[in-house]
Amino acid sequence: SGGTQSLHTNSFDEALSLPSEKAVKTALRTQQIIAYESEIPKIIDPLGGSYSIEKQKIKLATINLGGVKIELIEPLDKNSTVAKFIMKRGEGIHHIAFKVKKIEKVMNELRKRGVKILNREPRKGMKGKKIVFISPRNVAGTLIELCE
Repeated sequence: SGGTQSLHTNSFDEALSLPSEKAVKTALRTQQIIAYESEIPKIIDPLGGSYSIEKQKIKLATINLGGVKIELIEPLDKNSTVAKFIMKRGEGIHHIAFKVKKIEKVMNELRKRGVKILNREPRKGMKGKKIVFISPRNVAGTLIELCE
């Protein structure tokens, strides 16, 4: 299907030795100008793996960094849950997810401690995994997702 997954410019003195600070800065600025002028970020998927979830009206891309996975979420409809969240709170962290074993057991333990869970029972998340959300009111305003 074509396209590119990255854009890179070498420093002008890289072939001779380690690049100087000036050369690195020049290469970076050149790369930024090429990206802006060519509109490459609008044409390709710079993360090489984003996809849309029509039911939720979002575009999702994931970046795996060792044991941490970052999901970038973009609303595709101004009436989507994510779009409403952004309108109310601005761009930033939507939620933080934690991987757990035996999600039902964790839910029961949290409920015993007075934690409000937004789902009565787990629902299917990405790749069919069981997920539930903890009310932001219980966690200093941050939406928490538990994933099995």
